[in-house]
Amino acid sequence: MDFDALGLHEKYRCYYQGSKEALSLLERDRRGMPLAKLLATRARTALDMRSSIDYADDSRDFADGYAALAGIVADYARLCGELHADVTQAGRPEPPWRVVERGRFAVRAPSAVRRPQPSYALEAAHGTWSFWVFLSPSRTQEGSTVTISGPISAGGPTATQVQWGRILPEWCDQLGYGFDALGVKVRLPWTDDLAKPDTDGPRRDDHIA
Repeated sequence: MDFDALGLHEKYRCYYQGSKEALSLLERDRRGMPLAKLLATRARTALDMRSSIDYADDSRDFADGYAALAGIVADYARLCGELHADVTQAGRPEPPWRVVERGRFAVRAPSAVRRPQPSYALEAAHGTWSFWVFLSPSRTQEGSTVTISGPISAGGPTATQVQWGRILPEWCDQLGYGFDALGVKVRLPWTDDLAKPDTDGPRRDDHIA
């Protein structure tokens, strides 16, 4: 080799540690946003997957590794900034579902300028989908997260009606929009049950204790 491989590996490890510290500082700056915490967990996992670069045997490999670490932190900062603006800035169009990873992960933070609104996240992991509803977009508080997990496929619903019956109608709408944003075609398991005013169905005055 015509370069100091050992020295570059050591510099890479230092840069990895610096990237983790930068992410922690950014997360601290957005500590009041539940979506920022969720995104930070995902970004930290992505950094850890690049904690070493043992395969590198030329300068280009190291350059690509540095760029990947920087990109993870920069993407987190950019997305948190967009979500913060979605929630707090007046005069903007209605915020969309923002796709973090095509087909796997998306988030949405509706405007809270006129009134507080929940924020949402939808993620595929380990063969199932998880749907988060954070009742406050700007505060992390106990009992503010509703997680709905279950294998949902294009072939039809496999989650039980008991699980889905606990979701408010507007949350059902957002879940459908989230799948649309991800480009995932599913048949969701609510039709008649949401329309019937029975005691087991969701009501708009339901709340999470």
